[in-house]
Amino acid sequence: MQLSIFDLDRTLLKTNISFKFYLYLYKKNFFNKKSIFEQVYFFIRFKYFNMPLKKLHEIVFKRSLKNKSYKDLIKNIDVFLDKYLDKLFYQPAILKLQKAIFEKHYIAIFSSSPSFLVKPIAKILKVDEYKATEYLLDKEDKFDEIDLIMDGNEKAKQATLLMNKLKILKKDVIVYSDNIDDLKLFDLAAKKIAVRPCSKLSKLSKQNSWEII
Repeated sequence: MQLSIFDLDRTLLKTNISFKFYLYLYKKNFFNKKSIFEQVYFFIRFKYFNMPLKKLHEIVFKRSLKNKSYKDLIKNIDVFLDKYLDKLFYQPAILKLQKAIFEKHYIAIFSSSPSFLVKPIAKILKVDEYKATEYLLDKEDKFDEIDLIMDGNEKAKQATLLMNKLKILKKDVIVYSDNIDDLKLFDLAAKKIAVRPCSKLSKLSKQNSWEII
């Protein structure tokens, strides 16, 4: 058996699904006007000024999600995905996923986006499992705190556990991602595929003759 592990944002999808969903909710007045400027500011710091992913998640959660109603948020997800998801798929990566399904690979999506978004997408794509950022709720079903951030280190940890569970060796592992932050995850795979890679990953991929799509 082979194991194919896919990142989600800017890999299977052309964009960051969390930010796209945030904009959708903002237009529905789920978030206040001030928050849009904060979101853009912190996203720019993350993308261009080396803000750690963990720090970005902690700030965004505190400023945008904490104490928000989980039920009010998730009731928007199906409509959002129905409206936008097909347009967001990055077809070269989707074709790789479909090929892996046809060849009966065990397929996992590992994403730093929240599980309430990753879970339905994983179901639509018919993959075997997913791992994503998780939040805890309080007694009133409001977002309370971060339980797990699925950053590069956590992805590598979860991939190792999955490989051990399935008794799969490195030679049978394929990893797809766009970001150098997933380097530890790439290290676990014999076949590394850079998808729309960031500049650092693009340079590394070319140096090592990794496939780029």
